[in-house]
Amino acid sequence: MPATAEPVYVSNGGERYHATEDCHALTLGRLLNNWIDEWVPGCRHMPRMHHPVPVAPSAAATDGKRPCLACFPAGAMPYLPMPATETYGHEPIEIQGDQFCARCRTHYIDDDGEPGSYPTLWPCASAVVLGLVPR
Repeated sequence: MPATAEPVYVSNGGERYHATEDCHALTLGRLLNNWIDEWVPGCRHMPRMHHPVPVAPSAAATDGKRPCLACFPAGAMPYLPMPATETYGHEPIEIQGDQFCARCRTHYIDDDGEPGSYPTLWPCASAVVLGLVPR
């Protein structure tokens, strides 16, 4: 059975994910974005920030959130497990006796300045990073 990562905490509108819901950086960020409830002439009415919710670390990273530097100092980043069965389309295919990646293409500009591309040889860099082939 694969190991499950501890949840991280995110808030709607935030750019970071946090190890705990009471992280001081998360609290300060929420205070900076704590808009007033009553209408002020010339200002739009803005909602308050949402409370932090627990999510999987991979979901936070996929959503574009980066690690909080107060929670995860450099060198102490959380483990983000990848689904073992997901290839994201990076699979070997055979073309004229050689193996290529089904997804990746190598792009180039020819002598006439026209763009072109051809299939990338297998294994592609993504297949190595995803652990589909040994390093």
